[in-house]
Amino acid sequence: MKNPRLTYVIPIVSVILLLLVFFKCSLFSSNADSARYMLSALVQSEAAIIAIVITLSLVAVQLASASYSPRAIQVFKKAPDLWVLTSLYIVAIASGLAVLKIVDESHMSDFEPFIALSYFLGIFCFTLLIPYIYRMFYLLKPETIINKLSEEIDIDSLTEEDYLRPIMDVVRSSLMKYDYETARHGLRIIEVKMCYILKKKSIGKSKAEAISKSAYKKLYRLGLLAVGREDEYSIIDIISCIKGIGKAPIVEKESKIFEEVISGASTKIGYIGRTAAKKGLLMSPHSAIMALGELGRLSGSKMLDRATWVAEHYIWEIGKIIVEDAEKATLGIQVLFGSLKEIGTVAMENGMENEARRAAKYLGKLVIEARNMEDQELQIVVRDVMTFFKEILKDDTDKSLRGPRLTAIKYLRKIIRIVKDRKLDIDISETRRLLAQFEG
Repeated sequence: MKNPRLTYVIPIVSVILLLLVFFKCSLFSSNADSARYMLSALVQSEAAIIAIVITLSLVAVQLASASYSPRAIQVFKKAPDLWVLTSLYIVAIASGLAVLKIVDESHMSDFEPFIALSYFLGIFCFTLLIPYIYRMFYLLKPETIINKLSEEIDIDSLTEEDYLRPIMDVVRSSLMKYDYETARHGLRIIEVKMCYILKKKSIGKSKAEAISKSAYKKLYRLGLLAVGREDEYSIIDIISCIKGIGKAPIVEKESKIFEEVISGASTKIGYIGRTAAKKGLLMSPHSAIMALGELGRLSGSKMLDRATWVAEHYIWEIGKIIVEDAEKATLGIQVLFGSLKEIGTVAMENGMENEARRAAKYLGKLVIEARNMEDQELQIVVRDVMTFFKEILKDDTDKSLRGPRLTAIKYLRKIIRIVKDRKLDIDISETRRLLAQFEG
């Protein structure tokens, strides 16, 4: 916690200065009437101040819980600040009342130290309000509430009780207020905590799947909320959070056991990206495609068949919606085709015939769907896909690539037809020779 030291030094310095004033100015000598008056005024002031402080603190807690999450009350309840301040004021008030009761005119010299102590306690309690107010400002920050709530998150708390919900409530509330910084902080905390738990050696397959599934479900709802508000920046942050959680156990553990974790991440990202694309949004669908491309490449490198297929499938679904609108398809279109190409390449390198064949099929189908794009953009796409297909055909020694080669041949014929119909500036002579070899 980064609190200025000045807020803690002030009470101590104030008491020291008061001591010096008392000693230097010989203020210990006083009569009983003035002492009683001062002590009575001091006690009343202390009682009034602590009453106001408690009232305002409870109002602040109520507002915070209403604005973010009822669980925020636990943050303030566990913070020692109000309890310590209240206890000190009670001690100061009790001390003042006790001294006020025993002050005697005939023995004032005996009571001077007790009177001075009451003054010191009063001044000390008054100055303590400075760090207390600063601490309250700190605790009322939504980032602080998120950090405090996240301290309770562990494997057991996520399995037995839904400790993510309070943080999700804060993030949701921030999204509704367009408070991007708080929402981003909450998502970052969720990702960090979830990744830390999923990377633990003690976590098993069933717990990892249950915990990740619960987190994905809540993040998916947040994603739909952001899509409904057409809040692209928040959608991108949510997609990034889901991707980070999905990758967590795969990169450091036996991947096959945790395949459902990465598959679940790809599925939810696919749902969000598809919904955003249908909504007509531009940036977030391409962000979803990039995330799916990364998860697909990781899945392919770990030879996770189903996880690779899920990533390919949702790239195709989102891509189909994007290329149907020829005017919007030009934005990031190379990311769409590049993601599928990279997954297909990784799949071929690892002998994953079905996944490589699907990547080739989706690429070919996307080119057909994109045939109404502008010539310049379509030429770039067609060249890239034809180059990828020709590389598959040239590598005729690997028997595991039979499926991808047949798919490449099928769609190359269709692509050549598009090139002719659209009169694109693309040299197809080499492609024809390769096709002739296989037809022969």
